[in-house]
Amino acid sequence: MRLWVGKEMEGEYKGTYTLFVGHPNIGFEEIKKAISDRPTVCQIYFGAGGCTKINQEVVRDCRRWYKTFLITMEVSIKQLDKYDFSLLRNVNLIVTFNQKNVYLIGKMIPHKVQIKLQTEKPDENRFLALTDFNAFDDTNVDKLLGKKYVGDIVIK
Repeated sequence: MRLWVGKEMEGEYKGTYTLFVGHPNIGFEEIKKAISDRPTVCQIYFGAGGCTKINQEVVRDCRRWYKTFLITMEVSIKQLDKYDFSLLRNVNLIVTFNQKNVYLIGKMIPHKVQIKLQTEKPDENRFLALTDFNAFDDTNVDKLLGKKYVGDIVIK
């Protein structure tokens, strides 16, 4: 599964009819064809299915061609430095942190929990941010089957 459509089920744009691109070999022409066959698509989501590698040139082509569309890139924090920052600043960017113990945070709710992000070496490229865990949008994953949700349609 490398290209599929369905409603966005996570985050701020939940409910948006989306073309999900889950492989770097999906080209711009394939995206154009998929969208022309599905005129209700209004978001193109790169990196779908678990922060898959993204073809940045295809993202740039989509930004130029689909100016009214929401263009989203989901990138693992571990791979963030591999992408052009001028591109990342011009898309809807989702930075994903995968860690085996994250589920434990969910078990602590409704207790007061805060999430803190900071650089590993505080003297280099200093960054620190803190937010209340309740600020996060909780997603029901009961209908998540592998990399897609129930109702999504696989194109390729």
